[in-house]
Amino acid sequence: MTTDMEHRLRAAFEARTAAVPAPPEPDWEAAPAPRTWRLRVRRPRLMLLPALAAAGMAVLLAVILTGRGDGGGQADKPVLTIGAVTPIRPAASPTLLFRSDGESATRVVQAATGRTLGTVEPPPGYVQDWAGLTTATDNRTLFFTVKAKGGGASSPQFVARTRVDEKGHPGKALLVARAPRSRDLPAASPAPETTQAPSAWPSVTALAPSPDATRLALALSGHDGDVLVVRDLRTGKERAWSSRSGLDAISWSEDGRQVHWSADGTAGDLAPRSREGALPAGRNVPAAGDPLGAVLLPSGDRLALRQTTQKVRLVLLPSGGGGARVLDEWKDIPGFLKLPATDATGRHIFYRRGDGWARLDLKTGKRTAFSLPADSTQPGVVYTW
Repeated sequence: MTTDMEHRLRAAFEARTAAVPAPPEPDWEAAPAPRTWRLRVRRPRLMLLPALAAAGMAVLLAVILTGRGDGGGQADKPVLTIGAVTPIRPAASPTLLFRSDGESATRVVQAATGRTLGTVEPPPGYVQDWAGLTTATDNRTLFFTVKAKGGGASSPQFVARTRVDEKGHPGKALLVARAPRSRDLPAASPAPETTQAPSAWPSVTALAPSPDATRLALALSGHDGDVLVVRDLRTGKERAWSSRSGLDAISWSEDGRQVHWSADGTAGDLAPRSREGALPAGRNVPAAGDPLGAVLLPSGDRLALRQTTQKVRLVLLPSGGGGARVLDEWKDIPGFLKLPATDATGRHIFYRRGDGWARLDLKTGKRTAFSLPADSTQPGVVYTW
């Protein structure tokens, strides 16, 4: 049945299309034109998905391992570089000194001439805080403590690492460690008596990289006592041990299997793979005999200065006990003395001697005079190598 509405629509359509000519009728008798075939190659898009997924996973893994960045970091979003650590080899003889004065940027100094080769810049958003500065056995890899700009005394400390090239130019500094929170560290038992106010972050008092620079030992001081932390720079894993007697100095053994420590007439050795908790009991050792304390060597021996009103003696205190061995003696003013600096191998000693500087090879006993700029003797200037 056809409705009235259908009639109206049909009539309107015919009226509108009456002037439109009909299309021409094709010539059905003519031969068909030849048809051109085009081969269309489909790209195997689906086959790219596994490769793209693998690449994405690699990028994601790299981001996770480096803390979502390149290790430069920003003060509001700290980025720690984990992994990408190449073991180093000890230098036959150190040729570079690192000069710090507690104010300006650390300088790289050529030991033979005293000429400044470059300056060490902290990661973006951070400033050097001078609590720790040490080199690795290659005399090229430098570790130093930094803080976020404007962070204040209560902000956490970080450890940055840079490497100096053969021309003495430092590379980009990267954050490799952060001082753990006080609440995450083992407390000494019994707790030490102190009037120090509790702090969320302990203070870094010493740094010591392992002989191959893949691990880093840190001595921390907090309200609950001192703590020795060993961080694996390849994995980011840390282990910690508390010390009630305090920690004056730390160093790695020559084979990297132990961390030596000394504290107030006591010294000991720690295996980094041992059980965490309290630092193993140490042994009694002769006191340094000077308010400056002592420098702990990879052998476990210690270096100290013995001062009188007219003379100064550089002495070696053997780890196995026995009397002090005098290495050098000279006239000096006690008030201007500083502890000697040793390279990470513990063989070469650098120290101020009278009005100049000297280098002593512990293996051969040979002493060499140094000539450094006039400002090298100013108060607060410290050299590391």
